Amino acid sequence: MNEILNRLSGVKSVGREHYLALCPCHDDHRPSLDIAVKNNKILMCCPVCGADGVKVMQTLGLNARDLFDDSKCERPERPASVDYYYSDKLKKTRFYVWDDKTQGWSKSFCWYHKGERGQQVKGLPKDSDGRSLSPPLYHQEFLIVARERQETVYIAEGEKDVNTLVRLGRLAVCSPHGAGKGRLENKWPKAYSALFEGLDVVILHDNDEAGLNLAQYVAGQLHPVAKSVRLPDLTAEWSDLPEKGDISDIAERSSKKDTNARLDQLIENTELWQLPHEKSP
Repeated sequence: MNEILNRLSGVKSVGREHYLALCPCHDDHRPSLDIAVKNNKILMCCPVCGADGVKVMQTLGLNARDLFDDSKCERPERPASVDYYYSDKLKKTRFYVWDDKTQGWSKSFCWYHKGERGQQVKGLPKDSDGRSLSPPLYHQEFLIVARERQETVYIAEGEKDVNTLVRLGRLAVCSPHGAGKGRLENKWPKAYSALFEGLDVVILHDNDEAGLNLAQYVAGQLHPVAKSVRLPDLTAEWSDLPEKGDISDIAERSSKKDTNARLDQLIENTELWQLPHEKSP
């Protein structure tokens, strides 16, 4: 094991005989190579580029014979990675890394963009000063469609929920920054708000405090520019929605017709969002 770790960069211990390191099989800037010892076998896999222990050993110039086990730590099968395309040159990949604390797969994200020669480059594209460019909204083009058709546009918390709403026949977008840790103004930059001028907007957040906080912040930013803003509470219609549940969870257990009918009714029963000082006593 020491011989392997000595040849890797960015090695850090994350548990007993469990390490993360920079993967030598791709241009890795955040340790993504998972290394562990199980039943006297050294197990390695990279969820970002898909490299297994054999490929890593070959890249390091070491002999891979008898070191690895196809069971890969006998863990539950890793969920499949998903690509969310923000444009034909920019995508955000959702992948999973094993979490020893929860003994489960933890969700993570990584950006990729096309380089000058069409090659895939990890990270966001950069400007002439080397600073990362801010990504657009996911499916930002739907704002143009909503304005042309005079239709309501939905703001979801993440890309998965946007795709769910699109399957339900609705125009939807989301911020690329999610509702996790961080400053709200960084999750919803002011430049996004101007894009909603004159539009009817419905904000659908996950059933948790972080989602509600972001939704309230976005509503406050859109209130001066949008034609209308509604922030329905999904639990008012689906009282059994679990904590952190979302519109995707609802759509998975209901028919398209039922989900649409109940969502329309919920939105109709939701008052227009107002600033606190504007609300009637």
